[in-house]
Amino acid sequence: PSGRRLSVGFVVARSPPGGHHLLPGDAPDGYGTPAAILPALMPAPTSADDWMTERRFALWMALALIAAYPGLVTGTATLFLRDFALWEYPLIHHARDSFWRGEFPLWNPYSHCGVPILAQWNTLSLYPGSLLYHLLPLPWSLNLFCLVHLWFGGVTMFGLAKRWTGSGMGAAIAGLAFGFSGLTQACLEWPHYCVAVA
Repeated sequence: PSGRRLSVGFVVARSPPGGHHLLPGDAPDGYGTPAAILPALMPAPTSADDWMTERRFALWMALALIAAYPGLVTGTATLFLRDFALWEYPLIHHARDSFWRGEFPLWNPYSHCGVPILAQWNTLSLYPGSLLYHLLPLPWSLNLFCLVHLWFGGVTMFGLAKRWTGSGMGAAIAGLAFGFSGLTQACLEWPHYCVAVA
């Protein structure tokens, strides 16, 4: 028989009798491989798994970051610890000053008797997201830059986990665990690592 068959929650397609019209993902034997989840067979959103959508999780992740770092969000505190204060902030401050002077930040004469800026991967000189801290006041904007990337990493982990498992609550746990893991929290010390893990 031709048409669609349900196999473990996935729709598979077969080629029509006597025809060679295989759908993308179909195997040469005509039985095919899972092509798409059948939305009509999914239950109505009555469980907690269905309630936790991407938008709701994005809001919950933002609220969790605000609750964990209220001083960073309001601008009354900053991330001045170890390399953030000794390396990242002065480097970004110089790059921001160069931006506002209309200069291309090639060299920083103020750190370690002079260091290249554009030639280093950790300066984020050409990263489009760095406009956030170039246009808004430092150090608040640099703290916000790091938190936005943690938020983005948690939200994308939620999307990945939901796609793999289909569980909204499981994906929410995965997103929160990623956003607040020891690795991502340690990355707050280096803005370029926040970008990499997001």
